[in-house]
Formats: sequence, C-alpha cells, structure tokens
Amino acid sequence: MNHIRQTSSVAIAALIAVAPLLLSGHGGAANAVEPRTTPIVLKLTSPGDNGARDDRMDVKGPRVASGADVKLFRANPKTGQKHRPAAAEGVLDERGDCHFVVDDLNGKKVTRYVAKVLKTDETNAGWTNFKGVR
Repeated sequence: MNHIRQTSSVAIAALIAVAPLLLSGHGGAANAVEPRTTPIVLKLTSPGDNGARDDRMDVKGPRVASGADVKLFRANPKTGQKHRPAAAEGVLDERGDCHFVVDDLNGKKVTRYVAKVLKTDETNAGWTNFKGVR
C-alpha cells in the first residue's frame, strides 16, 4: 500500500513540475503554433470607357500583400467561369497595387475581368470583384 501511495505522489510531483510548460504552450512540437496569414480585401478598378483601345485595369490591395503574384482572367460573371490561360500576370507593388493593360479583342463591346492574388507568407490568396471594361 505504501508503494502505491509513494508512486502516485511521485507522479503528481512530476505533473506539477511539467504543468507550467504544458499550460504555456512550450510543450514541444504538438503545441507548435502555425504562422498566421492575413485575409486580404481586393478591388479591380478601371479608369472608365476606353472604346476600342486596350483595356486598362488596376488591382488594389493592402500594403501587406506587396510582392504577391496577380493573375488577370477574362471571365463570365454569370457562371464564374474564367478563361484560361490568364489574360495577364503581374506583381503587387509596395503599395499593394498592380496596373494591367490588355489587348482589346472585341472592340467597343464590354469584356469582363476578374483577378486572383496568390498566397504569400503573410497573406491568404483572394479574388477581386468582376469588372466590365469597354
């Protein structure tokens, strides 16, 4: 009987010694914290009607997303289908912006675009709104 009490008191003493490490999250690989990424809000804008000239658009994002790769797609907003391959590719500058000039393939008709900003170490990937450019 003394042996059982002695063993259980040793086990309790060991738990008391280890408890601060377990509670603080420094207990090893099982408690490792994954780096967090920031969700981003993106906007696709256009300076206005440019007629039959090249289509011009800007992707605007947060500064934290600077350096992220951007892919611009011609798209159908009703179905959400993107035309592959990408119409253009670029990189967000230090302000989180990227400017695109794309050949106008349909004259004065509206072409709809959507852009995807790819994931970085600090930010999640995200899609812009659909934007019609004439």
